[in-house]
Amino acid sequence: MNFLIKSIYPIVYIFIIISIIFYIASSLYQPLVGDDIFIQHSVNQNNNFFNYLVHNYFTWTGRFSQIFLGYLVFSNESILLILKILNIPIFFLSIWLCWYCVNGYYVTFYNKNFTDFLIFTILIWLSIPASAVNIIWVTGFITWVYPLFFSICFLTINLNIFKKLQNSTNTQKNITWKLPFLIFLGFLSGSSIEQLSAINFTIIIFIFYNLLFKNKLKIPLELYIGFLFLILGIFFLILAPGNYIRMSLLEDNLIQKIFKYLLYLFSSFFYLGNIEKATTFLFSIVIIIYIFNPNLNYSKIKIQNSLIWLTASIVSLIVMFPAISFVSIRTIFYPIFFFYFFILCININDNYYYQDNKKRLIILFLSSILIFDSFSSFLANKNFYFENIQRNKIIDLAIKKNMDEVKVPFFSTIPSRLTYIQTPKHDREFLEAFSKIKNIDISHKSVDGKSPLPYSTNTLKKFRDILN
Repeated sequence: MNFLIKSIYPIVYIFIIISIIFYIASSLYQPLVGDDIFIQHSVNQNNNFFNYLVHNYFTWTGRFSQIFLGYLVFSNESILLILKILNIPIFFLSIWLCWYCVNGYYVTFYNKNFTDFLIFTILIWLSIPASAVNIIWVTGFITWVYPLFFSICFLTINLNIFKKLQNSTNTQKNITWKLPFLIFLGFLSGSSIEQLSAINFTIIIFIFYNLLFKNKLKIPLELYIGFLFLILGIFFLILAPGNYIRMSLLEDNLIQKIFKYLLYLFSSFFYLGNIEKATTFLFSIVIIIYIFNPNLNYSKIKIQNSLIWLTASIVSLIVMFPAISFVSIRTIFYPIFFFYFFILCININDNYYYQDNKKRLIILFLSSILIFDSFSSFLANKNFYFENIQRNKIIDLAIKKNMDEVKVPFFSTIPSRLTYIQTPKHDREFLEAFSKIKNIDISHKSVDGKSPLPYSTNTLKKFRDILN
């Protein structure tokens, strides 16, 4: 029995490695969908990055990292391929850096609590909202994942300086090698996306307040400079004329906005009404509490230290009011992410570590879920990828024949958790807009029993029947 228990970790690591391979393959198979096509078309229409930046800034958005990364990935297929391979590791790396921000140390394979870090990471991964949209979809990961990574890097450097100042009697140098990174990451963190701008601003103010008023310490000049570039990035973001053109597309009166906003606030931690996903989220929180604080010990200091992460989560919800007509489940990505670190911070303590067979069984159970989740995602994305290729072939053939219109089938693949497919309604709107790019009338085939129905192909059943 002891031999079986001890052999669990090698099995777990094998499961995790295989799962990551399947997850990366799922990312590679996710085709360009929806906004991807229109961003790519816009990039091709502009001769250089400056023209593309000006066009987007004045007509659509001030999100600099989205504009910059969008231009890179859609003007160079090699960069697109690299970022699709890296987007999932980048998300995990963001969790690893956030672990440092909460706990003050970088966890490694040889740490006694490495298993706890793995459990925590897997729970976030399995329950994070809109992972197909925010992490796998190209427009999604350049909008959400990479800006998250830039912001976490910026916060890590700031919190690293903060912790060193707290724990040292020596005065921190005003300028160090960290300054260029604070300038670069500060601007990116401020100009990336509205929710992260609010989160970064809140946490930096927290750092300044603690240094100046609680610890009575002098703040190094490089922290002020980093904060200045964060503010410049925020102004770059919020002053973009394109933001207001985009928001004017949906005109809601004040009563409608307040109603939608209150509904959004009160339902966010219930995944906007998706109870199945909300249940996974709540179940994950229970496991985290069991792992890190089974005796439910909460001190006043622990609660005070954790409030900054709760505040970051709530602030990212509050800031959505001006764009409330555009909110969707993807906009609770950051609130849920930072809420996890609030749960970690409020439950963790210096003496939390314990090792027993129950923890081994938990990590085995979770890694088993990863295997199934990654494989089913891989199958769904692969099937969707080839469906998309077939649809494009039909369109290209019709263009070669100089046809005025062409009918294409619905996408039939049932989306997995990591498959971003537009709804049939949005897909119809996409085809109408795509028709203008291709100069041909593109629409769906009528549902006559011969065309595949939307979301009718179960890829797991196809795999089961592969030998038939």
